[in-house]
Amino acid sequence: MYSNIDPPGVVVRNRCFITLLIIAIIRMGAVIPIPGISQYELFEYVQKNPLTNNPLTSIISDNNNYAISIFAFNIYPYINGSIILQLAGSFIPDLAEKQKDGELYNRKEVTLYQRILTIGIALIQSINLAFYLKKILFNWNWFLVGTTILWLTVGCFIILWLCERITIYGIGNGFSLLIFTNLMSNFIRFTQQTYSENLKSFIVIFIILYLIILTLVIIQQCEKRIPIISAKLFGDPLLTNPLYKLNYLPLKISQSGIMPLVLATSFLILPGSILVNLNLIGFLNENLAKIDIFSNPTFLTFLKTAYSLFYFGLIFAFDSFYSNIILNPKDLAKQLQTASVSIPNIRSGRQTGFYIKQTKTRINFMGTFLLSILTIIPNLVEVTLKISTFKMFGVSSLIIL
Repeated sequence: MYSNIDPPGVVVRNRCFITLLIIAIIRMGAVIPIPGISQYELFEYVQKNPLTNNPLTSIISDNNNYAISIFAFNIYPYINGSIILQLAGSFIPDLAEKQKDGELYNRKEVTLYQRILTIGIALIQSINLAFYLKKILFNWNWFLVGTTILWLTVGCFIILWLCERITIYGIGNGFSLLIFTNLMSNFIRFTQQTYSENLKSFIVIFIILYLIILTLVIIQQCEKRIPIISAKLFGDPLLTNPLYKLNYLPLKISQSGIMPLVLATSFLILPGSILVNLNLIGFLNENLAKIDIFSNPTFLTFLKTAYSLFYFGLIFAFDSFYSNIILNPKDLAKQLQTASVSIPNIRSGRQTGFYIKQTKTRINFMGTFLLSILTIIPNLVEVTLKISTFKMFGVSSLIIL
């Protein structure tokens, strides 16, 4: 698309134009409704039923938009596919090797797997949504089911293709840029709602948000550097030079990234999803409403606090579990010994593995604790300050970004 004779300024300008054009197309597609779905009936259903534990939760995020657009799934099937592929790589050695390999053929093969997973997840979600609309729409029929599945699946594929065009011909990574765009759209609505509720809460929320972003940057960037030395360098006069810097083995504070949040969230929403699919959620709500204690605000606050603490424990447990899968100290010690590399003052082999495990456990405890605290902050803010708009900013989206 670009010739070798184009000056750098023209190339940057063209890339910016392509990036902005594609983002504008995606944003316009997010407000184009799927033909055949009555917005009035959707509006009535949303007013009578809260948007929790049903397929509409991630599609209708506020009370100002009651349309299911052709780009309703946005980038979420791709994110879910990436997470599944990453999790599968932890248990399938061949896939993990291809993910780590830098050869073009292996990278293309992994990309193909990711595209297949993305389209497959979009197809499953669209089928689930199309049949869920049966309880909402009066004119529900099989033709509407087919068109809804087609529009949503094709819309997901179009977003996938447009994000790849941004990566190739635009500026930066297209998928990360789309996540950033979604966060900024939520930020504007979040600012308006929070400012209209309470000015003091508005200032407090922004201070908390700033501290969350700062802590996430620290978690993602900080690392423990363990010095290592190769047997080939023994006797080298450079080692006696105090200005000479040894090679080091970096150990990140957070090894598992977003995976603990995904596993913990999936564990929590699974019971609710089963009840919704079995059409038992309405029956359960009616019977619980008859019990006086469930209408007591103090008891509801206690339940929210208990939920946050349970969520904290799940993230802590899953992060500890998954970090051990990603980095095995025994395997790492064997690799260092095979390469004739050792840690100064530490014997190669079992002692090296024990030292790496001990160091990793200490720094991972701090990273896991901070990550668990950050994820429950929106729930704690809702309980203490009675502000629910803070949930618009997911810690998982900030980590992906």
